[in-house]
Amino acid sequence: MLDLSSGPAAALATMFLSDQGARVVHLIAPGTQHLRAGGFIVWDRGKTCVGLDLERALEGIDAPASSGAPADFLRLVAGADVLVEDFAPSSPLQRLIEWTRLKHHNPRLVSCSITAYGKRGPWKDEPPIDDLVLARTGLLAGMPGFRPAPVHVVHPLPTVGAALFAAIGIAGALFSRETTGRGRRV
Repeated sequence: MLDLSSGPAAALATMFLSDQGARVVHLIAPGTQHLRAGGFIVWDRGKTCVGLDLERALEGIDAPASSGAPADFLRLVAGADVLVEDFAPSSPLQRLIEWTRLKHHNPRLVSCSITAYGKRGPWKDEPPIDDLVLARTGLLAGMPGFRPAPVHVVHPLPTVGAALFAAIGIAGALFSRETTGRGRRV
């Protein structure tokens, strides 16, 4: 499994799958400390962290495969069962994980994309901040409390929910792949 996560939801989803026995390779920018601050100290447990410059891979993605970061990335894709990413919909890195390209290099690949609001619509480029997601869904306004709404929820429900649903979707897609032989997007 290739983990291209930079945020908590995708990192947590791949941690769940790693905890269940998946071999997870987390691609991180060269020079990034393996044991980084924040939740990645926990979320990267059981994963192999490998340095690969995705920006450089993107620069040569349309060139014929020869050597360097683009070829390394495509070689990893060709040998992976699952790819998990959390790139913003407007990120240039979206070109790197276009489904038609990924499917060409590995038709059995299950590709999972985690965003706060999906890849289309007016909020697609909004940041994945739990409190904003909770407010926009109306949850903060509907929470009972000792004062009038909005009532802050301490638990990161959107992050944990996205991670759990991603892990379940990936498991379901892998199960389906055993019957159909084809990968899919989650």
